[in-house]
Amino acid sequence: MRMFGKYLFKSYTAVKIEFNFPENVKYPVLPVRLDESSIFYPLNGVSYCTGHEILLAISLNCRIKVLGGVFIPFKNSGYSKLGLIRRKQGKHIVDKLIKATGEGQLKEKILPDPIFLKLVLRYSQASFLKEDRVETLESPDTLESPDTLETFNISNTSKSKSGGSFFKTTRKLVEERLKYPKGSYMNQLYKFIANSGIGQMARGLNQKKVFDTETCKTKVIPPGELISPLYAGWITSYIRCTLSEILNNQNPEKKIFSCTTDGFISNEEGLEQRKPLKSERFAYSYYKARESLTGVGELLEQKHFDVKGLIS
Repeated sequence: MRMFGKYLFKSYTAVKIEFNFPENVKYPVLPVRLDESSIFYPLNGVSYCTGHEILLAISLNCRIKVLGGVFIPFKNSGYSKLGLIRRKQGKHIVDKLIKATGEGQLKEKILPDPIFLKLVLRYSQASFLKEDRVETLESPDTLESPDTLETFNISNTSKSKSGGSFFKTTRKLVEERLKYPKGSYMNQLYKFIANSGIGQMARGLNQKKVFDTETCKTKVIPPGELISPLYAGWITSYIRCTLSEILNNQNPEKKIFSCTTDGFISNEEGLEQRKPLKSERFAYSYYKARESLTGVGELLEQKHFDVKGLIS
């Protein structure tokens, strides 16, 4: 965390960890899968998660042991500035590995677990590996971030208004939707078009079966042209962390009864007026992103209000 923590927000990550939250954490944030359709959030266990969730968990004083995973920084993350540090540390580790395992086994030992050397080897240029000692590891290029993320600047929201294709497309759809009354056909149409973006990025990843009205048979949903596990994973974990951060900063005298993907039921009134603190990494960045898209900073929207009681 000391060396790489600040880069976890601007990166694509998939990490396997062991974790242990303090007993006083009311809403643990690390998912543990029971089976293909069931996930729960315990105080301790083994989780497959993203860098987002690791950052949020550590802010809740969670103890984490990294077991393995993948770390791909955005091009604009500033991660390349660590090149010298990576090479120095990497050479030292590689020297120790060569002595411990023998030259012929080095590549095999490293590749199955990219975080095995504290995110050093696989994503450096591996220039310290001498050809006469071991074959140079191929390093994947850092990947372009979605334009919405690459051009977004929390301290200067005007910068993102001239952003790339992701941002311009989303902003245009939001603008068109706001031209029509809430709940109207056209308002809902533009909502569905905008929301389908993340759905298309994840389409086909879980081999879900659906009923096909054309053939009257059940078939597996095929992947689409926009499929991107990296983008889908980043966005999904970002929204989950934003929600989890809000839950953990909820007024302790109030109650939360249930949660969905992007909302919750609570007996605390006035939450739609809530403005996040800058220390709330996810809620604040989400708030500022909404400000860039709509011109109005928004975090929570009240969907329903009932004074009689609750059925969940």
